Amino acid sequence: MDSLIYYSYITLLTIGYGEIVPVTPVAQKAAILVGLIGQFYIVIITAVVVEKYIKHSKK
Repeated sequence: MDSLIYYSYITLLTIGYGEIVPVTPVAQKAAILVGLIGQFYIVIITAVVVEKYIKHSKK
């Protein structure tokens, strides 16, 4: 379980050391999904922060 969490963080942070790799097709698809979700998460958080900054700067 620890290696799963470690792999998820490395994938989400787009570091990609390469010491843990998905071997089975299911694991490869799960890795793609985790990577995509991570990228969308970063985009959404950035958009929310920028929106709050713009609203605050207009006051």
